[in-house]
Amino acid sequence: MGALLTVIWVVLGLLGAILLLAALLLVAWLRVDGRAQGDLDAERIGEASAYLRVRLAPLTVVVDTAQGVLLVRLLGFRVARRPLAELGGDRAGREDAGEKAKRRAAKPSRGFRLADGSAAWRFYRRQLQYLLVRTYLDQLDADLRVATPDPALTGMLYGVSCAAIYPLRARWPRAELAVGPDFIGTAPALRLAFAVRIRIATLVLVAIRSYRFHRSRARVPKAADGRRRHEPH
Repeated sequence: MGALLTVIWVVLGLLGAILLLAALLLVAWLRVDGRAQGDLDAERIGEASAYLRVRLAPLTVVVDTAQGVLLVRLLGFRVARRPLAELGGDRAGREDAGEKAKRRAAKPSRGFRLADGSAAWRFYRRQLQYLLVRTYLDQLDADLRVATPDPALTGMLYGVSCAAIYPLRARWPRAELAVGPDFIGTAPALRLAFAVRIRIATLVLVAIRSYRFHRSRARVPKAADGRRRHEPH
């Protein structure tokens, strides 16, 4: 009897530890910060540098294009370091991947795809708003230089960019946003530094909502015109 009670207490203790770890993970912050700078010209985009770091409790993933490495740390210790060039594979490998992609495109896909229709886009918009409200901005420093070969087009894009900045400043007053025209250059340039954080529970809730939404749509038959029967025309 005593051995049975010991086993029960051990099992309950393990379950309690798992539930505690799951609760701690849900309330943990997913932190993403990075920086990028360079010309947005199609011919010089490869010269731009970018740095991205994703942190979740003891796990950190770093992508550094300046050094060309992917770095993974756990509890501050490096557990993986791979050159970015190796992740892309060789030319033959890429060609094989292209052939495989063509074969997959010829077959009906069963993977996840965005739903269409007005109801679907309303759902996506609500989820995006939900994420934006619960995303905390610790840093946003952006400097955009607007430039095109046509000075008139440069002026028009500069006006559009200025109009887009004001909603961002209203949402994140601490953001440092600057935009300016460059009537001499022919390609825009960007300098960006950011740091955001969001709860894991928020991402999990959005994932569950999306899964349930797509499952419910899969059970609704389509009409002859391809529309869902419950959606308005």
